Amino acid sequence: MEMRRLSRKILVGALLTVAISCDKESTPSATFDRGPLLENLGESVILPAYDTLARRALRLETAAEAFAGNAGAEELSALRDHWLAAYIAFQHCAYFNFGPADELLLNTALNTFPTSKIKVDDNIASGSYDLAAVSSNNAKGFSALDYLLYGTGDSDGEILEMYNADPDASQRKQYLLDVVTDIRLRSEAVFTKWAPAGDNYIGTFVSLTGNDVGSATGMLLNAAIQYLERDLRDNKIGIPLGIRSLNVPIPDNCEALHSEKSIALAAESTLALQNIYLGKGNSDGIGFDDYLAAINAMYNGGLLDDAIRPQLELAKTKVETIPEPYSETVMNNQGPPTQAYQELQKLVILLKTDMMSALGILITYQDNDGD
Repeated sequence: MEMRRLSRKILVGALLTVAISCDKESTPSATFDRGPLLENLGESVILPAYDTLARRALRLETAAEAFAGNAGAEELSALRDHWLAAYIAFQHCAYFNFGPADELLLNTALNTFPTSKIKVDDNIASGSYDLAAVSSNNAKGFSALDYLLYGTGDSDGEILEMYNADPDASQRKQYLLDVVTDIRLRSEAVFTKWAPAGDNYIGTFVSLTGNDVGSATGMLLNAAIQYLERDLRDNKIGIPLGIRSLNVPIPDNCEALHSEKSIALAAESTLALQNIYLGKGNSDGIGFDDYLAAINAMYNGGLLDDAIRPQLELAKTKVETIPEPYSETVMNNQGPPTQAYQELQKLVILLKTDMMSALGILITYQDNDGD
């Protein structure tokens, strides 16, 4: 392990631009070549994440078609497995809500929760809906599938009956297929825009080597920290716990409420953030830890990276240990999620305030609580 860290330090050292010693006004961005960092993040982290999502979304569609053809217990189990696999893959893409993902509204289309069960049921009963409309975001995506695959009955038998014997069974199958197809089309579209063989947004991304508002580093870090703050810390953990409602829990606001996979998804989301910071994807390459180490970013008398890395791990551990189902935990056992929220909050401050300041990058989004 020590040899590996030494090798990484040597590699980072090679990326430093030689600076004139008398120039004491040099900024951190002037002494670090962000090109290799962006290449690693684009080629080893971002593009593979979108590729995985697109592939799993296609498998999800195939499983949905099999279920629509024969709505049996085996087909339902397989469909659920492919839904969860694609949902997990999405956790590794959600931090990149800029460029193609922002243009195609990937995050809000695929993961607006809680789902409006009333809207989903009305859409099925009427057979009239437009899933491309922004107003449909809370009636589609992975969260709608959570309801359709787990929440329409108290047992698997009752759920299967809704797809076989209910008067709206055929419309329900069609709606499920339409939701899945929307996920697949959007996932493929974003991947195609990033891919070198497609619109090659990755080429644009790695070329934006500055640290201004429109730079790749600026867009990526703003999107990632915003997702950490609003989606992981608040939407996944804090809001169901009651952090934004005078400590009154809102269990129905849990992600993946019906399947009871809330914490599995939140834990995967913390892992995804950790991988972005470390530059760890298909390979363990240059990450923001190396960037901060290279510019000797300090925090409370020590290295800033030495504060961020253990905080990432601690936050992930605290999230992982929250008991499922989360909807019951927020009502009966608030200690573990409260601890997880607090550690995520510490992480927000380290990244949003200390890291962004050290890198000379502005926060461009508006927050709600002054963090």
